[in-house]
Amino acid sequence: MSALCQASESVCVIAALETNIVKNVISFMEAVDSKMHEVVSTKGINELRNNPECIGTSIGMLRRAGYLLGFIVQYETCRKPFLKYMNNLINLTISHYKKY
Repeated sequence: MSALCQASESVCVIAALETNIVKNVISFMEAVDSKMHEVVSTKGINELRNNPECIGTSIGMLRRAGYLLGFIVQYETCRKPFLKYMNNLINLTISHYKKY
């Protein structure tokens, strides 16, 4: 989906306005953030650094999820769904583990 949204504004508009993609991607990112916190709290930061797949996904997939939201939000017509999740996005932005 990330590649499709990167290539086409119309795909972004349809995805943002006619599906739950924004909600689902943000939920995915929140779940990963929660798992990162759990791993660091129970096993330490080195576990996360040495075994990033312990969070249930790959860093590449998490990166693509972020890019997907970025591709969608760049078009003004696609921004309305993001307003509902502004607090969620802010919380993800200030996550303690975003750099890992």
